[in-house]
Amino acid sequence: MMKIYLYLLVAFCALGASANVLADSVPGTKPFNYLGKDYHGNRIELDDYKGKVVVVSFWATWCPPCIKELSVLAQIQKQVGTDHLQVVAVSHKNSRKVFSEVAKSFDQIPVKFTFDKRSYVANAYGLKALPYMLIIGRDGIVKSKYVGYREDQIHLWVDELNALLATAP
Repeated sequence: MMKIYLYLLVAFCALGASANVLADSVPGTKPFNYLGKDYHGNRIELDDYKGKVVVVSFWATWCPPCIKELSVLAQIQKQVGTDHLQVVAVSHKNSRKVFSEVAKSFDQIPVKFTFDKRSYVANAYGLKALPYMLIIGRDGIVKSKYVGYREDQIHLWVDELNALLATAP
């Protein structure tokens, strides 16, 4: 009988953990910490960028709007630098080879590319469509979520990023 209770306790704990992992990242919440692994295999987490404004963008090579968004974010990262801003581009449903090729092609721009092999990060962030972008403040809280890409929204990102970057670290 004790074994049954133990199994039930483990099952409930596992369900509780998965519910947290599958939560949507909405403005005003603390997002999931793990962001995947870079092309060297290093684990990347939001905590690595404490005190910085972080943009997390999910992309795929088969998603033309994602590539456009990624290019804009790369230019913003290049202009601002990495002292106060970090763009993290999370590869979604790309092969490891394609991910590595794209990440290496951006080698001169300090965007951090991560690989989400089993969609673990995508599920934790509530990804339902691409492109999918979150802006996270210096305090580690989600400030905005953008689903889809529209060029007429770029000024909104820039204004928001400028406002967040203007706050003291």
